[in-house]
Amino acid sequence: MRRSTLGAAVLVVVGLISLAVPLSGCEVVRVSVIIPDFDSGRVQGVTFWRHESGGYVEDGRLLFEAVEYRGADELIRYRFRPCHGEPSRIAYRARLERSVTDPDVVLIELLYPRRSRPGVFRISAFNSGGESPMTEASVNL
Repeated sequence: MRRSTLGAAVLVVVGLISLAVPLSGCEVVRVSVIIPDFDSGRVQGVTFWRHESGGYVEDGRLLFEAVEYRGADELIRYRFRPCHGEPSRIAYRARLERSVTDPDVVLIELLYPRRSRPGVFRISAFNSGGESPMTEASVNL
């Protein structure tokens, strides 16, 4: 895995809220993450890594497409891409909450359509330079 020029890893902040929304064979889970260096690192999305006996394996990605504005709200449009396959046709939107002390740090509550079995996950961010290190914290999805 290539390392990026991102200044810091993505931080998993809030626990998970499992939604009982079956969507084409998956369960949608809500995950809140803090991404430092969001603009300066030109973050293009986040990768979800599932723990297996040999370590962590890529489970899927959320690909950031565009920042949009609705009134005073700043939104990010994104799509799910499984580790083996094309991006989903469904576009999701999430509100970007910027830190008051550092607007380059964002909190985003993302929906992740988990297609794999439930398990322990970590998250990383990526840009054109590569992947950030995975979070040290893991979460059950």
